[in-house]
Amino acid sequence: MRRAGVSPDRLVVVYDDADSTAAARVWWSLRYFGHDKVRVLDGGYRAWTEAGLSVTTEEPEIKPGDFLATPGRLPVLDAEGAAELARGGVLLDARSAERYRGEQEPVDPVAGHIPAPAVPRRPGTWVSTDGSCRRGCSASGSASSAPRTRPTSAPTAGPG
Repeated sequence: MRRAGVSPDRLVVVYDDADSTAAARVWWSLRYFGHDKVRVLDGGYRAWTEAGLSVTTEEPEIKPGDFLATPGRLPVLDAEGAAELARGGVLLDARSAERYRGEQEPVDPVAGHIPAPAVPRRPGTWVSTDGSCRRGCSASGSASSAPRTRPTSAPTAGPG
């Protein structure tokens, strides 16, 4: 992250060119490791280009940052903890419905889902088909005034 120019006091905006899944993983990882100033670009690269903002193929010169990753800033569960949670809480499978049903498995060694009342992610639940955050979504999952980053100006750091 330091090679990408990340510093604890500098805002980081992450994006991808699909449905923001990869960007969400980077957002979560940065938050987990202690970076509080991170946002996901609403709609990703597609929204950037559709807004008519400039793009380039040139590699930027990046000044190294001084971010020091400290794990544990967000809660996590091990398999036993997830099994316990599934008895009285909600276990949400964030993979595609096809992977949940075991119809397609390009990554995991075993197809299917955890045998609990796990709920599969439905396309368009949080992110619209164009990759933008559906109205009212936020990092906490509730309607709020949580900061959302929309494409408005050129980025100041390196590749996303």
